[in-house]
Amino acid sequence: MAVVWNYENAAHLLKRCGFGGAPDDIQAFLERHPDVESAVDELLSFAPSNKKPPLKKDNSFESKLKQQRWWVKTMAKARGPADMCREKLVLFHHNFLASGASKQPELRFMAYQNRLFRRMGKGNFRELLREFNRDPANLYYLD
Repeated sequence: MAVVWNYENAAHLLKRCGFGGAPDDIQAFLERHPDVESAVDELLSFAPSNKKPPLKKDNSFESKLKQQRWWVKTMAKARGPADMCREKLVLFHHNFLASGASKQPELRFMAYQNRLFRRMGKGNFRELLREFNRDPANLYYLD
């Protein structure tokens, strides 16, 4: 059974693969694509990101806040459905492949992990897991 490509499904797709959108943005997204397959192709058209989170060697509360604010701003400022999809995927990997900032000797290890998800998040999952298993934040998290 084919998916009906309409405003409601376009809004749902943007919410699930990104962070939603204003009604005008959803309508424009719907009109740009003849079907859901084309819409998904646009969402997955993002390139790996080379954005670098702020690197802090300490674990101060201020440094954690600075890093968290950077990430929230990066997600909020994502322009276009593909960039939003990348940010949602980084968030997904961060939640799925958990590492805690509280167990890190240096906060920069969390920044390295964020960069790893930005660089490899859309690629081969097996390769991502191999890199994640070598990731300092993960190794410290697992003690």
